[in-house]
Parts: sequence; structure tokens; C-alpha cells
Amino acid sequence: MTDAERRHGFEAGLAEYEWLEQVYSALGYEVIMLPKATVPERADFVLAALSDRGIDERLDVQKSRANGRFLRAP
Repeated sequence: MTDAERRHGFEAGLAEYEWLEQVYSALGYEVIMLPKATVPERADFVLAALSDRGIDERLDVQKSRANGRFLRAP
């Protein structure tokens, strides 16, 4: 599938994904798949993953539940 938002077809996209996953893993990063879900659900997933790893305390952002946007903490 190609459209204005996609730079390449499915096979090329899959190959790029596999390459990036290998490179990031080799560099010591933990690769976590985002669920197929709505944007707010994905944001919640990312925040929960950061919290589980104790990373959320080091971030200078907070999530506004009112509108689902990320705002700089005061």
C-alpha cells in the first residue's frame, strides 16, 4: 500500500522495520511494539511503559487527560 503518507510500499517498509529493530537492539535499546489502538490508547501505553521503567520521573512532561495533549510541566 502506498499513499501520500508512505514513502515506500509494504515490502520495503517491512524490510526497513526489521533493519531498524536489529540496529536499535544492537545499540542496546529495548524495542517495544506499540499496540494497534487509538492514538490516546497508544499514548497511555507509552506512558505506562515509561513508568514501568522508572523513566517517567525523569521526563519534564505531563499528560493532560482533558485533551490528550502533552504539555511542558511548569
